[in-house]
Amino acid sequence: MHPIAEALIAKDLVKHHDMDVNISVVSCICEILRIMAPDPPYNDNQLKDFFELTTMTFEKLSSSSGGCYTRMTKVLKIFRKAKFPLLMLDLKIDKLVVQLFIQFLTVAE
Repeated sequence: MHPIAEALIAKDLVKHHDMDVNISVVSCICEILRIMAPDPPYNDNQLKDFFELTTMTFEKLSSSSGGCYTRMTKVLKIFRKAKFPLLMLDLKIDKLVVQLFIQFLTVAE
């Protein structure tokens, strides 16, 4: 699992410009974090990059249309079950938690 986990967190994928690639990376990393809990295969900086990508992807998704919603719905379910927002607070990236919360409120309206 570790070679796959490391390949997914590579800067080329985490900073990719294509929305479909972003959603796929977020989805795969979520599954890896879920499977390997409670010992994530990533360091704090890599987790921060992942959460930044996730936040950015949710923001882009809310302003576009397409078939990406089902994949991101699955990501949201994993987020909830695995308590990722708590991990985000542990990493002291409160700003991203607030951004996600505001994004969810905006989309809910």
